[in-house]
Amino acid sequence: MKYFMLSEEEKNVLPEIQKWFGRLSHRDNSEKFSDIPVWNMLETKIKERTLYVDILSYPCILLTEKIIQVLELYYETLPSKHVILLDRKNQMFFMYYLVKLPRYEVLQEESILDKTKSKLIKGILSAKKIGSLPFFLVGEITKPTFVIREDVTESLIRRNVKGIQLQELDIV
Repeated sequence: MKYFMLSEEEKNVLPEIQKWFGRLSHRDNSEKFSDIPVWNMLETKIKERTLYVDILSYPCILLTEKIIQVLELYYETLPSKHVILLDRKNQMFFMYYLVKLPRYEVLQEESILDKTKSKLIKGILSAKKIGSLPFFLVGEITKPTFVIREDVTESLIRRNVKGIQLQELDIV
């Protein structure tokens, strides 16, 4: 079975979330997830051609309902919080979910991280450690790095999620 790192497509112009510090964590929010309110509203700063895609990974991983529905097919209970991104300039809002995703240390020693351990340069997953997990965050990396199994990937593609980028990871 193949696994892919899921993120937003780099070529897209994404909304810049304002005043998130102290309200959301730049990691995965698992340590203080219960302290985060169920409903959150954050303003965004936009540029020309800004896209509100189905996954945002900064300051933390935010997912649309379309992605949540797919994930729930593979993992019954996903604690989540609502995050409304407010676009005052265009008088619009966009609903996202902050999800408490499972986090596992699954990298082989041969994996290559950047100096700050915030970015995966070459990912090699341990087949023994991942077993048959449908999706997870990589525990060894400080920046939230979301990995999904091939069948989850196919489910997302069939539902026409927009703005995603997939990078295949090696498995040993």
